[in-house]
Amino acid sequence: MAKNCSPAQSSRTGHGKPIRGSIYDDDNRLIAVTAPYYRLYFDFRAPSFTQIPKDSMNRMLDSLATLISNKYAESVHPVSKQDLLKQWKKGISKKSRYWPVYKYNVSYLELKEMRDCFPLAPHRRNTRSVPSPFSRIITQEEQSSRMNPFGSLAMRTIGACLWR
Repeated sequence: MAKNCSPAQSSRTGHGKPIRGSIYDDDNRLIAVTAPYYRLYFDFRAPSFTQIPKDSMNRMLDSLATLISNKYAESVHPVSKQDLLKQWKKGISKKSRYWPVYKYNVSYLELKEMRDCFPLAPHRRNTRSVPSPFSRIITQEEQSSRMNPFGSLAMRTIGACLWR
C-alpha cells in the first residue's frame, strides 16, 4: 500500500518551523515559551538612503552606533562604536542590500528601543504618522526560539523540534 502513495502524499509538505505557544503546567508555572528575536539588516540601495544628505546620514549612523555600543557594552558580545561604523562603511561601499546592523540577535524590546532612539524614527504631523526612513533602510528578519525554563525536564512530554 505504501508503494502506491505518490511522493507528494508520503513526504512532508511544510518545511518551516511550526508556530508554537506558551505551555503551562497545572499550577500555572511556565514550562515552555516561544520568544521572537530579530536580525537587523541595512539596505544601502534603498531610495530613502540615497535621498538623505551624506552628512546627516553620517550623524544618524553615528548615533545608532553609539546606541548599540552602549547597549551591548557589558553583554556577552560587546562591540565598539568604531567597529560598527567601520563595518557599515564597508557595506555602504559595496552598496549591499543585506548588510547586518548588529551581527547578533536582538529581542523585541531592544528592537523597539532602537526604533524609539534612532533619529530616523517616525515623525508625527497632523496626527498622521509619516513613514520612517528607518523602516525603509533597516529591514528586520523575525525568527523564534523555544525556551524551556526547566531545561530538558519536560521535553519528553512536550516534544521538541529537532530539525534545526
